Amino acid sequence: MPTRIIRGRLTGWRLLSISLAAALPFLVMLPLAYYESERQAQAQANAANEIVLRQAESILNQAANLSATLTTLAGQPCDQVKDQLQRIGTFRPYFRALVLVREHGLYCSSATGEFRQPVSELTGHPGPLPVGQALYLLPGTPMVPDRPALLVTLGLEDGRGVIAALDGQYLLDILAAAGPRDRFSMAIALKGSDNILAGPGGSPQDTPGLDRLPALTSERYPISVLTGVRPAVIVALRDALLVRYAPFVLLASLLLAYAAYRLHRQRLSMVAEIRRAMRNDEFHVHYQPVLELATGRCSGVEALIRWDKPGTGPIRPDLLFAVAQDNALALPLTRHLFGLIQRDVETLAIPPGFHIGVNITAEHLASTDMIADVQRLQQGLRDKAPRLVLEITERKVVPDTDVVLKNMQALRAAGVQFAIDDFGTGHSSLAYLERFTVDYIKIDRGFVSVIDTDAVNAPVLELIISLGARLAVTLIAEGIETQTQAAYLRGKGVKYAQGFLFAKPMAAAALGTWLASQPLQEAAGS
Repeated sequence: MPTRIIRGRLTGWRLLSISLAAALPFLVMLPLAYYESERQAQAQANAANEIVLRQAESILNQAANLSATLTTLAGQPCDQVKDQLQRIGTFRPYFRALVLVREHGLYCSSATGEFRQPVSELTGHPGPLPVGQALYLLPGTPMVPDRPALLVTLGLEDGRGVIAALDGQYLLDILAAAGPRDRFSMAIALKGSDNILAGPGGSPQDTPGLDRLPALTSERYPISVLTGVRPAVIVALRDALLVRYAPFVLLASLLLAYAAYRLHRQRLSMVAEIRRAMRNDEFHVHYQPVLELATGRCSGVEALIRWDKPGTGPIRPDLLFAVAQDNALALPLTRHLFGLIQRDVETLAIPPGFHIGVNITAEHLASTDMIADVQRLQQGLRDKAPRLVLEITERKVVPDTDVVLKNMQALRAAGVQFAIDDFGTGHSSLAYLERFTVDYIKIDRGFVSVIDTDAVNAPVLELIISLGARLAVTLIAEGIETQTQAAYLRGKGVKYAQGFLFAKPMAAAALGTWLASQPLQEAAGS
């Protein structure tokens, strides 16, 4: 693919990621603003609910207390008590009339004096006045039919009773003050009654498009306050939040965009640094010995490329590999690694049958240059004649193509062996075993570390070992750090191992000294 096309794609991806970073604060702020505006609107509505309910309870408390006081007048002749009844009704707010009941009928009112009328004509419910306290919500009364009223009744067992008729306009004024019609729709509902005292904003039950709150019910009286929040309230609160926090969101957006820009610049700069490092011979190879668990003999090494960047120090291998793979540098870096291995091996005294494991990428295995690259390495190592073991990693999935199969078949014919590295950590391990012929399975250190623990990964290790035995594939355990781990794996028939328990990765010169200190013997074969 032409270089200019690759750069164009990278530039497009860079611009996209920077744009996404810049948009992230706004994408986060919008749902947060909506959630917070709803929360604030509901908090305001709940506060209005509390005000209405407390005021209504205060009025009902006065009516209930007054009704209890007036029970001493109920049953007495109206001409003897009407003056007192009128004085009480005149100087008490909220009351439209106070009515006395005798023999289950209305007979004396603070507004009209003596009269005769069945209780049912005032309450709107058949039958006499119920014993005890009761509430009735009415759209109007005979004297004031166009204004609602709330009746608080107190019936006695002997047929007497008191009715306090509260003017509903006071409750409407409370609803209007607590819940303006442009913000809320509020109403007072009476349990067991279909009548609702709705505020100026209408009843929440009959108004579409509202954010309705759960009813707030009195603990003492059978009344509830119903409230719905108008959408305009939530929109206004949301807009206010967006305006208030817009400078901070904009600042966060600029900072994230700049951070994304700097990250891409750093990655692009690192691409150039990798190319420069290959030209300036800044890379070197560390070799970690692989030992036969049964005998302790060294059978080979795994070659690990390392970069000590001048002025910076060691660069993390995972960062190096990620940048190389994302920027078409994996193949050049692997070829450079082959050259470093060839140079190092020329200085080493290695026993017959010694193997060198090298990590290769999916792109390299699927490349038409793969065979030539490996044969060039083999030609350079012909004097020492080590066995090459190419370790397939799972950073990217190896494509199931004819090129891959032909490359592997040709290399196996040339004496090259294959291993699956970090087995079990990716999604393709089992698929590799099914599609490709491999000689080794390398058990990832994550499964080795759970030996002698109750970790959930412990059963997976048993499955990997059983799978290796069933497929007759040689196992190599990575990351062994304790004698307990070594003894366990040895007992399970795992043949090879590497880890800090035996030796850390080391430079070629240190490896030569280490090998010289080992007993003189041929390297263990597979």
